[in-house]
Amino acid sequence: MTAAQRVMSPRREDLATLIPSLTEGEALVVDFFDELLPASWEIYAQPFMNGVRPDLVVLNERVGIGVFEVKDWAVGTLAYQPRHGRDDPLLHEQEPRGGKSNKRSPLAQVRQYRDEIAELYCPALGGPSGIAAVTGGVIFTKMTTDEAQSLLDPELARVAENQRAYLPISGRDLLEARDLSRVFPTTKWSKSQLMTPEIAVDLRRWLVEPEHARDQRSPLPLDAHQRELATTRTASGYRRIRGPAGSGKSLVLAQRAAELAREGSSILVVSFNHTLRNYLGDLVVRAGAKRTSITWLGFHEWCKRTMRQAGRESEYDDLAARLAAGHDTARILETEMAERTLDALNTGALAADVPRYDAILVDEGQDFRLEWWSALRAVVRDRGEMLLVADRAQDIYERSEAWTENAMIGAGFPGGRWSELDLSYRLPVELVRLLHRFHDDFLPVSDQGPPQAAVQDELPLLRLRWRQVAPDAIATGLVEELVEVVAHGSFSDVCVIVDTKAAALAAIDELQRRNIRCLHTIADDSRAERRLKHAFFRGDARVKVTTIHSFKGWESSRLLIAITDDSPQLAYTALTRLLRSDDGASLTVVCANPSFRDFGSSWPVFEETAR
Repeated sequence: MTAAQRVMSPRREDLATLIPSLTEGEALVVDFFDELLPASWEIYAQPFMNGVRPDLVVLNERVGIGVFEVKDWAVGTLAYQPRHGRDDPLLHEQEPRGGKSNKRSPLAQVRQYRDEIAELYCPALGGPSGIAAVTGGVIFTKMTTDEAQSLLDPELARVAENQRAYLPISGRDLLEARDLSRVFPTTKWSKSQLMTPEIAVDLRRWLVEPEHARDQRSPLPLDAHQRELATTRTASGYRRIRGPAGSGKSLVLAQRAAELAREGSSILVVSFNHTLRNYLGDLVVRAGAKRTSITWLGFHEWCKRTMRQAGRESEYDDLAARLAAGHDTARILETEMAERTLDALNTGALAADVPRYDAILVDEGQDFRLEWWSALRAVVRDRGEMLLVADRAQDIYERSEAWTENAMIGAGFPGGRWSELDLSYRLPVELVRLLHRFHDDFLPVSDQGPPQAAVQDELPLLRLRWRQVAPDAIATGLVEELVEVVAHGSFSDVCVIVDTKAAALAAIDELQRRNIRCLHTIADDSRAERRLKHAFFRGDARVKVTTIHSFKGWESSRLLIAITDDSPQLAYTALTRLLRSDDGASLTVVCANPSFRDFGSSWPVFEETAR
């Protein structure tokens, strides 16, 4: 094996574009290991590892594992001191203006990583008995080894003698001397009785760079028609785009937002789905703009802000109190809040203080009501732009029927056809065929047809599996399928989407029982749930769990779906969330609803564990 054959994730040519970028010291240590380690050692920089991100992990399937923290800290400013009355290892750093700030000890970090690798990610190691296969090293690139060890010796003294050899502490002198055996003593071995290829497979699933991290370094893939829509405006400034799942509607919206942001325009992006803005924000970054140059709000969040800015705070508080008490919830959210907001813009004492925008862009427009659109129109500047993108087939809230052609002319859109996006670049061809059958069987009256597959290269791996289960087996079925779904990918890319909160909670409990951390959007309190939705984003290192409603507009190459509800729109929306990837794609449906069983039986892999 030659050096050119080394497994490195991310690839060597991508290291300079990582987000966040490698520090000077991290880049130095990556080069050190890449130069000196035999090619049989794999190198993972800043891996996403079940909710934590060590600086570096190296792996040899016959020898062992190394996990490293790299610090560019200078000598003379740090001192070790345990927190008063506790054993928590902290470092106190002297600040330039006086005072001290606390830092968690990097030795404590690598000890945590070692424990979790041995106990959670590689169960075949046997827990504590196999921890010797894992080295946890700390490397200080601006201290000598003696200075680094002096800094951490008080903490290392509390570590059992037989474990200290697996916690090497190194300084810049060892890096400069190219002393690999002292920085990482495990490399002196040619084989370990504790380490096996099967253990390496288990760990790689936590280490391989997630797809979303690679995506963030790539521009948006737009075809000529999509790019024309994203870089031009209509004579009126109003544009409506319609297309099926995977046709690039959100890509066009994000690219248009980025184009306008670079021109210095003020932009408001609105969605009904709270979780969608994080996904759109990632797309805007890929399109070459800063997400902070755009205002991102859910529609009802915009109403709250606008009413208060217009001087109608007490009126909004009255609406909020009625909502909290459960009074007239549907009427308030569907129509009254929009009407009150529009009235505040027209007659509020401070209406002139409400921000106006050069462009307002609305994603997942089939979720919107005409009243909401009318309220938003009141804050677009003269000669401004408004963009609406929609997919009638994903109308899970049954709102799109009001958007007739006459109504849309009254909403500012001139007569004429929608701008259509027909081709799906995101969905694998085999899944598109299944979606056509589902659409014909369950959504025959929809005026938005299923996607048409673009010409695509064959995927290296496509796994489409349907598992029909009893209602009480949804959670266990999902978690049992997870290991197969994550094959050849990263746990961080896995998304579990369900059609009820009860099923989501059951899945979360089952994942936690198996020590798999997850990022989710489920809470009993609506405010707490809203906070969780705002923090739900692809870049998190954990498995994602949410409802189909919250995942609408998102995508994933490693997808698990639970179906218990009778809604064909909800099921169709879930099935269209798969993302084809150069590494392949995997979609498993765990279904407890007999209405969809016959459709599931047509899948490439169908298993029925209960009737």
